[in-house]
Amino acid sequence: IPGLEDVLVVFKTGATEALDKLPIHFHTTLRCVPHYIIYSDFEEEIAGHQVYDALDEVDEETKSANPDFRLYNRLRRHGRHALSSAELAEWAFAENNASGNNDNPGWRLDKWKFLPLVDKALRHRPEARWYIFMEADTYFIWSSLLEWLAHFDSSKPHYIGERMQTGSVVFAYGGSGFIISNRAMRMVSGDRKARLQEYDKYTQEGWAGDAVLGWALSNVGVGLSWSWPNLQGKRFSELHNAGVSWSKRLWCYYAVSYHHVSSSEIESLYGFEKEWARNASSLLRHSDVFKKFILPQIQREPERDNWSNLSDVSQKSINSTEECRAICEDQEDCMQFSYSLDNCRMSTAVRLGHSSSADNSSPTVHSGWIVERIGNFVRDMEPCNGEGWVLS
Repeated sequence: IPGLEDVLVVFKTGATEALDKLPIHFHTTLRCVPHYIIYSDFEEEIAGHQVYDALDEVDEETKSANPDFRLYNRLRRHGRHALSSAELAEWAFAENNASGNNDNPGWRLDKWKFLPLVDKALRHRPEARWYIFMEADTYFIWSSLLEWLAHFDSSKPHYIGERMQTGSVVFAYGGSGFIISNRAMRMVSGDRKARLQEYDKYTQEGWAGDAVLGWALSNVGVGLSWSWPNLQGKRFSELHNAGVSWSKRLWCYYAVSYHHVSSSEIESLYGFEKEWARNASSLLRHSDVFKKFILPQIQREPERDNWSNLSDVSQKSINSTEECRAICEDQEDCMQFSYSLDNCRMSTAVRLGHSSSADNSSPTVHSGWIVERIGNFVRDMEPCNGEGWVLS
């Protein structure tokens, strides 16, 4: 892929997830990437690939005294065997809330990785024009990303990502993936070296590592270039494809990344992307992903057991799947429904959703779609008028 030689992919993971989530990337997202490096909170080899310690250069006194590092110190003393299967299962199902995921010690430790990775990435490949940060449940479409980056001057300070905010700090959401130019990386690295104690104090008191990095970049005058809807903080199967935010129609923009993607979803999306590249002459838009990847799955199986299609409007006093379906069919704008334990939900948006066990919800959810209406929805979408990239 032209331009891929000019980037370094900085892949960030953690010991609590790496064995489950990392291996799929070696024959999918990372397969054709010439320059990447993997960092975690535990140095090890996985599937023949070296995983490096992101935290080895953090101040030893901080690592000894700060409770955020309890997991890290357990791993250093006892290795991966320090983590029981029961703990790993519990942490895997710990849910994010407004304060993040404090029930998972790997999440609390994660915030300390972002700033050290700036220095490590620069040392590893100082000549890279762009540094692409991704996580173990991030999916990047490289051809789209590189076409997008061709619109930016890498010799200037750029920080590109999906916008989030905590207090006054605007930052790029780590799960969507984000991009920093060489110039911006060097600026923040130099400022951190000059004020290391201040940066460590801010990290200790901070909420999340991606927010800490956004704060650090703002210190050197590098603001965030917003990237929605090119970069996505959700699964492709969870998006409201007719959605509009900041006057941008998701349907018409090129797809560059997705987040919260499972290993099986990564594999299927990778296969679809490769087939698209062989047969199509254009880059993938979110509408293409819906029409050619998501919709065929709905058409093949218009009703599913043990599946949540994320229908969100509850209907009262419904006693069966059949009754739930009938009410949806009677409402002209209803596109889909789900039923579980006398709880009927409907939606005017179309989403594929996911296995109901994926979010630890009831395995008895039954989901269905009104396929003919979805076909009409696709047919009636207004044509795109030059949209494609977010450039400012």
